[in-house]
Amino acid sequence: MNPLRSNRIILARHGETFFNRDSRIMGQFDSPLTPEGLAVAGQVGRLLDGEAIAAVYSSPLGRALASAKIYTQSLGLPITPTEAMAELSFGSWEGLLRVVVKPEPGPLRASWDERPPGGESYRDAEARVGAFIKRIEELPETGTIFIVGHAGVNRVFLRLWVGLEPGYAVRLLCPHDTLFILEGDNRVLTRSLTRGDSRDLPLAPE
Repeated sequence: MNPLRSNRIILARHGETFFNRDSRIMGQFDSPLTPEGLAVAGQVGRLLDGEAIAAVYSSPLGRALASAKIYTQSLGLPITPTEAMAELSFGSWEGLLRVVVKPEPGPLRASWDERPPGGESYRDAEARVGAFIKRIEELPETGTIFIVGHAGVNRVFLRLWVGLEPGYAVRLLCPHDTLFILEGDNRVLTRSLTRGDSRDLPLAPE
């Protein structure tokens, strides 16, 4: 387990995009937010009410930056684009329909080390995400840090921050309407629009 951290993190995914809606693989491709994605993003932003957010970081990809602006429009804080939080590359799979690549149900990367042709595995992304986490750990304790990423890169962040087992992290769901609230280094709360509550995320398979 990592040493106790003082900074509190809120981790979000971008809103739904047209590629998400059509089950098309994005990776480092981009796609605009759907009307529903824009509406849900506005509601997710209200989940931040009452949070003492001191800094905002976002993946530099358009869908994440657009979502970050909606989530934080009432905060008046600058958004820092952060290359480390860009989505993992799917290489030659990017732009393809999901069913073309993996007709069966289940994650596109079946393991932490599976690398799409010309793309990244979760293990590959640990270096860049780990360097970003080190930057966060060196910040003075000034308040909550809000980070907007993607389903894949957020799994990497969560694994490194709280020490999740790779086989568990690879299957972790990261819905568009859910915030992950990282308290210290050994507690993660999920705050969901769909459920309308906050609850602890198990740190190991139940």
